[in-house]
Formats: sequence, structure tokens, C-alpha cells
Amino acid sequence: TYVSRNNWDGTLPQSVLKLKLTEKMIEDLQDIQYDPKDYDEAEMPTMKAKNGKKLVDMIGLDYDDEGWEALLDQLSFDDMVAFIGDSFHWTMPLESVQAPGTRDENGPQGLTASLIASDKTEMDATAFTSEDVMAATFNRDLMTEIGKVIGNNCLKAGVSILYGPGNNIHRTPYGGRNFEYYSEDGFLSGEMSEYEVAAIEEKGVGVVMKHFALNDSEQDRIGLGVWLNEQAAREIYLKAFQAPVEKGNANGVMIAYTRWGCTWSGGNKPLVTGILREEWGCDGLIITDNVLTTYVNGVDGVLSGVSTFDAMMPYVTKLLPKYEKDPVIVNAMREACHRNLIQKYKKQEQKLCMERERIENMRIYERKYAHFSYICGIDEVGRGPLAGPVVAGAVILPKDCEILYLNDSKKLSEKRREELYDEIMEKAIATGIGIVRSEEHT
Repeated sequence: TYVSRNNWDGTLPQSVLKLKLTEKMIEDLQDIQYDPKDYDEAEMPTMKAKNGKKLVDMIGLDYDDEGWEALLDQLSFDDMVAFIGDSFHWTMPLESVQAPGTRDENGPQGLTASLIASDKTEMDATAFTSEDVMAATFNRDLMTEIGKVIGNNCLKAGVSILYGPGNNIHRTPYGGRNFEYYSEDGFLSGEMSEYEVAAIEEKGVGVVMKHFALNDSEQDRIGLGVWLNEQAAREIYLKAFQAPVEKGNANGVMIAYTRWGCTWSGGNKPLVTGILREEWGCDGLIITDNVLTTYVNGVDGVLSGVSTFDAMMPYVTKLLPKYEKDPVIVNAMREACHRNLIQKYKKQEQKLCMERERIENMRIYERKYAHFSYICGIDEVGRGPLAGPVVAGAVILPKDCEILYLNDSKKLSEKRREELYDEIMEKAIATGIGIVRSEEHT
């Protein structure tokens, strides 16, 4: 019996509800739910093709454009295993399609890696108050400004994807991570998050809001089963995630350990694919919480719409190779890689369009900003197609050794400026050197 407004006295629980474990529940609680008999026959996808495609070639293509197929055909099975199963605060590079690795770090209230990191990994970032205090301001404009600062912090630190903000609900005042979440109200939480997320994403930094969904109890959250009806889920617990996706341009979430009844959140296809992807339109990276348990598994995850695993332990990279000959699983892995690659280039495309229109006010900086590291990062020793010397405000192209100051481009003919611009943009994308408006960094 669910609590009803129409009959408070008759439906309000008078004692703790005790569930009897049934045989069906025991079956549903097993780590892997995949059964090949539940799926139609499938053909093995093409792998290791030599099509000569690069991730940068996908700029301008929609998610469902057929042009992606030639790129995805170049992936090997090992590529897919690494790209999906090994994403502990990073995404792996893929040489086969010239896709870079990225550095991804924890939120949720800002770039909190700056507060807890060791001396070797410490980053300089703004320390914000907890999200419940942010939400108590009821100030959308303030959340926009907070998002801008968080985005800039990520750019400076070389962080491409932020594990945050936190969008779970304060179901009780005693939630162990209430400080990471906005409020007890789904609408307020969604409004605050929408404006913060939009401002972060505008900087070219990706967000994965956490923890999707029902992660409102810190105690025993690994394995916890939550029982609720769809109305309560949509009106309260999912609403905080819905607004940032539909209106704030959020393109990713972090999956919770929580079970919906007996089904792990990441193995819940009606939730991940049905609501999040198809209904709300989230087509980017969906990552799990840290893989510390075997029921957070790669098979059910990729079949349900999860695209990668925040995996400290090797459970996923050891499990997926067992399904190398299963076309159902391999096709699902291919689709997961498609989603991850979308995340890598999507913001890049947006930035390129914006910056092209403002060429007269642009400058090349010796910085590896996150919105360029989506396409192809340059490593610390400077290897890559553009390995020539880089100085603040200029880049020396090994091809012809011309130095171009874009903010002083009147010294060049319009034709030559355009030629050099196209060449620089291509090489900057290939190496991760950021091109930004100079007024953003004065």
C-alpha cells in the first residue's frame, strides 16, 4: 500500500514494513541478469576496419548520422573493453580513431578534487559552500555565476568532465551526503542545477550529475533496494535530473549503486534508455559510480544504456572479454563507445562554431583547455602532430615556420589568414592546444 493524499489515515504506515524474500526476488538479485534467449539474433559488427576516419571528422554530424558507422567500424574489441571498462577519473584514448584520453574529476559542489587530493594531484580551485546552502538562496542568476567559476576552474586544471553536481533528494534530514545535494524538493533542485549546469557546459566542460537515481541513503547504499511507484519517482526523485538535461544542456549522469526494487539502477533499461536517453534526450556519456561490487556489471550496464564504468577494480575489464563472441553484447559495447565519443566531440563542435565567428579577437594560448582536449590531447612532453614550440599568443607551425598572432591578423592578407586559421584549427584539434577569446583570460 502506498501513502495517498486521498486517505492519509488509512495509508500512512503504522509500523516498519517487512518484506519476505521470494524465489523471484532471489533470482532478480543475482549479479548478471542477461539471458541470450531474451534477445533476437544479431550479427557481429565490423571491427578493425581501415577506413582512415578520425574523431575530428565527426564534427558537425548528428548522433544518428550514418557517417559514424565508418568510424565505429575501426574499433577493435580490445578498444571497446578499455574504453568502456577503464574510466576511473579518466576516459581512455583510442589510437584507432585518434580520440584522446581525458582527465575527469569529482564534484559535486565545485571541483572538490582541490580539497581532498594529495600533494601530487592537488589542483587550485574555488571551494564552494555545500549545495543545500546554494539552493537556499533560490537565486538562478547566482547559480549561473557559480557554474561559470566551476567551468573556469575545470579549464585551468585540465579537467574535461566533472563528476557533479549532485542532484539527489533530501529524503530525510539525516542523509549522509545531503551536503552534496540541493534540497528536499525536486523542482527547486532541478532549477538550481539547470542554471549551474548550463554555465559549466557553456565553458566546454562536460558534467555527469550524480547519483542517478534514488541515492538518498548513504548507509548501506551498495546493494540497497528502494521501493517506490513511478509517480513518486517522476514527481520527486527524477525531477531534479530532468530539468538540467532538457533545459540545461546536461549530457551525462553518474549511475547510482541503488537498486530499484531488486534491479540495479544501471541495469534498469526503462530508466536509463527509456527515460534518460529516449524521453529526455541525453545522448552522451553515462558512467557508473566507482565499481566496488560485482552487481555493477558491464553486461547489464551496456545493454541498458550505460556507456562507461568508473572502475577502480578490474571487474568490468575481466568480465566483458567473456562475451567477445556474443554479437548482442558486442553490438551494445559498440553503441556505448558511440555515446562516449559523442561526449568527447560535442562541446568541441559548439566551441569551434563560436570561435570561428570571432577570429579577429582570438589568440592561441599555451594551455590545454578541456573543450579542446575532447578531440585530441597533447601529452606532457609535447608529442603530437603539432610538436613545435608554442608561446603565449602565438604558435609556430613546423610546416612553414610562420608565426600568426590572431589578435594582430591585419598584418596578413585575408586569404592567408584564412588558410593559416584552417591549418591551425586542424592542428590544434589534433593536439589539444586551446584557442580561446583573449578577453576571457584577462
